[in-house]
Amino acid sequence: MDNQVPIKNSHALQPLASVDDEISLVDIIKVLVNHWRWLCGITATIIVVTVAVALIKPDAYTFVSIYQLAKRSWSDYIEPPQAVVQKASRVYYPQVSREFTQRYQLQDLPFKVSFQALKDTGLIMISSDARLAGKDKVSEFHKIIVEKIHAAQTEIVEQASRSIKQQLLFTKKTLEQVDGHAPPAKTMELLMKVTTLENQLSELQGGVIIETATQSLQPKGISKMLLITIGCLLAIMFGMFGAFIVELVNRVRLNLSLAT
Repeated sequence: MDNQVPIKNSHALQPLASVDDEISLVDIIKVLVNHWRWLCGITATIIVVTVAVALIKPDAYTFVSIYQLAKRSWSDYIEPPQAVVQKASRVYYPQVSREFTQRYQLQDLPFKVSFQALKDTGLIMISSDARLAGKDKVSEFHKIIVEKIHAAQTEIVEQASRSIKQQLLFTKKTLEQVDGHAPPAKTMELLMKVTTLENQLSELQGGVIIETATQSLQPKGISKMLLITIGCLLAIMFGMFGAFIVELVNRVRLNLSLAT
C-alpha cells in the first residue's frame, strides 16, 4: 500500500478569533445584573436627593411694573425714555431703598430692582425677582417708584400745558388787537400760530400706570418637574457608570491576584 500523506485542513489549524476584547449587549446586561445593588443604590440615592432639593427649592417669581410715558405728540415724549430710566435708577431707587430698609429694619433689600426702557414703545419696565413671601414688599416698593415717576411726568405735562395756554392766550389777544389793522400775511401768521398751539395742547398726553408689580404666571428658572426629570435621567446614567466601575475594579483585583 502506498503511504498516504495526511492532508491537513488549513481551516482547522487557524486559531479561533478571540472575542474577549469585544463587548456585546449581553455582556453589558450581565454586568448590570451582577452589580444590581450598586446600580439601584446609586440611582435611588440620586433620585431621593433630587426630589428633596426640588421640594425644598423656593419658587421665585418675576414681578413687573409698566409705565407709559407722557407725550407731547404721538412720537415726541415729554422726557426721553433713557433719561427717565436714569432718574429712576439713580435718584428714586436710592431714596426709596433707604426709606424702605429703615421702615422694615432691613440690612438690605431682599430683592433686586431693574429698570428698562422698552425700545420704540415709550414704556418703562420695572422688574424684580422675589419669592411669594416677599410679594407685598415688592408691590409696595414698585408702587412708590411708579408713583414718583408718574408725579414727575404729570408735573412736566402741567408745565407744558400752562406754557402752551399762555402762548395761546397771548396770540389770540394779539390777533384781536391787529384784526383789521394788520396786513393779511400777519393775520394769517397769527391764525396759523393759534392753530399750531391748539394742536400742541390737544396732543399733550399724560403718563399712565399700566400695571404695578404684576406676578409672572410661572416661577423663574427651572421648574420642579423638569428638575426631577433631569435628576432621574442622571441617576440612571450614574447608576450604570457605577456598576461598570465596580466591575472594572473587580477585574483589576482579579488580574493582580493572578499575577502574584
